[in-house]
Amino acid sequence: MNEKNSLGLDKCFLELDNPILLFTEWYKEAKKTEINDPNALALGTIDEKGYPNVRMVLLKDYGEDGFVFYTNFNSNKGNSIKLNPKISMCFHWKSLLRQIRIVGTAEKVSDDEADNYYNSRSYGSRIGAWASNQSSILKDREELNQSIKKFKDLYPKQFLNVGVAEQNMTMVASGMALKGKKVFTYSIANFPTLRCLEQIRNDACYHNANVNIVSLNRRFYDKD
Repeated sequence: MNEKNSLGLDKCFLELDNPILLFTEWYKEAKKTEINDPNALALGTIDEKGYPNVRMVLLKDYGEDGFVFYTNFNSNKGNSIKLNPKISMCFHWKSLLRQIRIVGTAEKVSDDEADNYYNSRSYGSRIGAWASNQSSILKDREELNQSIKKFKDLYPKQFLNVGVAEQNMTMVASGMALKGKKVFTYSIANFPTLRCLEQIRNDACYHNANVNIVSLNRRFYDKD
């Protein structure tokens, strides 16, 4: 046991026979010590060729019945689970020097549970679900723009296009949030996060502005 783990080996396991109770205790600690996303887990599936695939997803609920995450049924992981529902999970909490591995069989939650989760998501997050065909190949950025435009036309007062300028988008969003608006920024993959880290830190976080960042993970290819 590394000396950085202040609990020590005995207290770390708490003499709990029920693994869910132990997970609960460790998860509570992770929420206090992990800087980002203590509910992040690596999800492993097996594809149609028998190869393992791992990606990060977020834990949304858990209990004696299992651990809950959500995905698009037509995504790569969704299709893999349809073929082989045996999956693995791994939580890694670096701040605690701990990890938890879980194996089991994936099952769909009830329609009511899925609907309740979907309805609890922010408007911007739901827009992302509508506009994105998860894991599908995106020809170019214009294809995504057209998908977004479709929803912009449906909800014309909900969108403000700042162009290909994610730093400016974050600053504008922070200003709107400080005026009481519930704001969502939206772009591809790392653009609304890594490209504008300073704006997120200085304009949004320092001022505790309610800015919600929606980031799509899409693949691009060149015909040539």
